[in-house]
Amino acid sequence: MTPPLDVDALWAKVRPNERGLVPCVTQDLRTRAVLMLAWVSKEALAHALATGNATYFSRSRNVLWEKGATSGNTQRLIHVRLDCDGDTLFYMVEARLPACHEGTATCFSYRRVGNGWHREPVEVDRPEEGHIMEELDTVLDARARQPAGAKPSYTRSLLDAGVTKQVAKIREESEELVAALEGETDPRVVSETADLLYHVAVALKGRGLSFRAVFEELERRFGISGLDEKASRARPRPPTDEPG
Repeated sequence: MTPPLDVDALWAKVRPNERGLVPCVTQDLRTRAVLMLAWVSKEALAHALATGNATYFSRSRNVLWEKGATSGNTQRLIHVRLDCDGDTLFYMVEARLPACHEGTATCFSYRRVGNGWHREPVEVDRPEEGHIMEELDTVLDARARQPAGAKPSYTRSLLDAGVTKQVAKIREESEELVAALEGETDPRVVSETADLLYHVAVALKGRGLSFRAVFEELERRFGISGLDEKASRARPRPPTDEPG
């Protein structure tokens, strides 16, 4: 399991300006939209990592500000990165839009028209459906890195409980999906499928795996007869002189 970020170790790699600040680019996990650029101090970064909420430093008010504390347009911190020069931070967040105080989805809503700059609506689209499992894996990583003192999320509690609990939940969700397929509505089938996939993803994460490995295996099987693929797995290994 990935350990929580150490603020002191990370900040030692940062090259802040004379006020002890670095710019931070913020991106939304679900839409991949670049939302804003704000400033971060070491204290703001520490607060963000401790609370799981994107936190910045207001240069005009000279205080920390947690995004959404007053507006409700929160940004749940998923992970933090540092650029190659050490002079810019990056927040990946689960955002409640709009991100901009002017009411637009992102702060980058002005474009050049003729001789002036004009604000226009920014279309924020969801990524292709296939990306959702990668997003889930990113969220699971973030939950696994929760600070020890924080109230554990359901995901973190499952990871901490170990494989026995994880397998029990997979068995439970599998039975619920079977029941839904046999006699319940389509929305229930979809809901139970989502529950099962989530719990499988947690168990994979507990083993250090992700759905990426599953997708790669599915890609490998494309163009191969299902019967042939099963037979190849059941076929006995040829004899060898090697031990074991």
